[in-house]
Amino acid sequence: VTFRDLPTQISCGPRQPFEQTGHIVINEFMPNPASSTIGFAGLPLDGQWVELFNPTASSINVAGYVLYDNDNSHELPITVSNISTGSTLIPSKGRAVVYREGDADFNLEVGGGDSVRLFTTTIGLGGVLVDSHTYTADSPVNKSFARIPDGTANWIDPDSTPGEPNYFFFESFDALPDGLPVVTLPTLPPIEIGGGFAK
Repeated sequence: VTFRDLPTQISCGPRQPFEQTGHIVINEFMPNPASSTIGFAGLPLDGQWVELFNPTASSINVAGYVLYDNDNSHELPITVSNISTGSTLIPSKGRAVVYREGDADFNLEVGGGDSVRLFTTTIGLGGVLVDSHTYTADSPVNKSFARIPDGTANWIDPDSTPGEPNYFFFESFDALPDGLPVVTLPTLPPIEIGGGFAK
């Protein structure tokens, strides 16, 4: 029998490619924030929120874009007054969080069975669907639905990270965003086989 030394590190593999690379994607959203689902107009920004991610190589201006739940009459226009960055221009690989800010009709159901959708303008004016996600699970307080890592097809419900990268839970905080997640394994004791030891 030939025994080999076990590795001291393993990699979870390369990051998956972005699901879409030609346009903005809905990257994370929270239907049930602890403070208020509706929120209030004015600073600080609050209420339900939707994080947008730009996976493209160029900046994209989302001025005039509109968020909807699953009702075509429930619109949340994106403006400089309800976006976390204070600008509707999202740089390449950048993120921006859009808050409900007291909007009366847009509402992501906390009991599931709803959708969050992004259009280029209002549906009534011929807006084109850019991205969407439908969720069926209940939404616990302060839990979000997120693509892990950013821009990929994997949706899970981690602790929220509005405006921050969606990869923290499975790799070291010290890992570079474009590097491979690495886990250090403990040194294992020798294994006794037939009166001898193997490493």
